[in-house]
Amino acid sequence: MRETGDLNTFRLQVDGAAPASLDDLFDQLCNFYEKAISWYLVEKHRKGRASKMLRIISLLLLVVGGMVPLASAVIAQLNSSIGYILLAFAAGLQLVDRHFGYSSAWMRYVAEAMRLNAHLLAAQVEWQRIRAVENGTSSQWDTIVKYSTILGDSLVAETTLWTQEFAENAIQHAQDMRISPQDRVV
Repeated sequence: MRETGDLNTFRLQVDGAAPASLDDLFDQLCNFYEKAISWYLVEKHRKGRASKMLRIISLLLLVVGGMVPLASAVIAQLNSSIGYILLAFAAGLQLVDRHFGYSSAWMRYVAEAMRLNAHLLAAQVEWQRIRAVENGTSSQWDTIVKYSTILGDSLVAETTLWTQEFAENAIQHAQDMRISPQDRVV
């Protein structure tokens, strides 16, 4: 799997007629999980940078575009219609974000990396628990299973809340963009 680009499908590597040991197959599975998580984390940075840049520039244009009509009342040479042009550019940047999905992909990538990490942790703990049962040391593993599950659930829950908050803020920002400049100046 490459660090960037498309994710590859997971295939167990079994050499010819000699099947690999279960430990080797499990290690391959864990390695694939780690590569997939890494891919999502690398790609989230790209989408996140684009999303943040579009939103920051859009917010700046929104603020300046809303202030221009006010400033034009004080500065006679300032044309108030420039504010409307800046507001149109701000809305255009939001459309670019929505059309190319930078913000939504960023949220999805973070959420999926956390979900994959929680699944990997659960699989690793379960694998070790099975081995502990075989060795007669399963009581300690019950505690590890309990707290690793809590950790995984907590990470997924926090990421879910974060993506919901981000989406709600994006909706609010889009609604703010639809308010006419005359309503803001009042």
